[in-house]
Amino acid sequence: MTVLEERNFAASSPGQVALGTLILWVGWLFFNGGSTLGLTGRQPERDWQTAARAIANTILAPSAAGLSTLVIRKRITGESQDVRLDYAAFTNGILSGCVSVTASCNHIAPWAAVAVGLVASVVYSGACVLMKKLKVDDPLDAVQVHGCCGLWGVLAVAVFKQDVGLVYGGEGSLAF
Repeated sequence: MTVLEERNFAASSPGQVALGTLILWVGWLFFNGGSTLGLTGRQPERDWQTAARAIANTILAPSAAGLSTLVIRKRITGESQDVRLDYAAFTNGILSGCVSVTASCNHIAPWAAVAVGLVASVVYSGACVLMKKLKVDDPLDAVQVHGCCGLWGVLAVAVFKQDVGLVYGGEGSLAF
């Protein structure tokens, strides 16, 4: 595919892409915060703390993923673009952070949410390279964002879950 062909498929409205990403991110905040409140019940007085942690982590991980994707994507993919900022990669980086932190949003510390987001950025960018080598046509990067980063998000629970994750010297069990 030539550079001219790739530009024909480029998004034509950066503002609408950014607005759509923001709407999804705000919805993700409500989803993660609300679902943790509904799932807990063992300690009703701490429900709001669990929801607050989930919301904070849902802000931190996508922020880290989006910013790091903005910085590292061109280096990982080897793409040489004339534009200074790749807003499509930035917005997909944000979404990859949202997807990656969802499984563990109320079970990890805020520093771990940043780590999950940073790794999600690398997973997303690496998956873009893999899909291009496999010649898979995915113009929205849905497989990379939802499939690959979702898989990383599930594994991140075993790595970063407070007190029992691999980082804390635990077994790395995925059981809650």
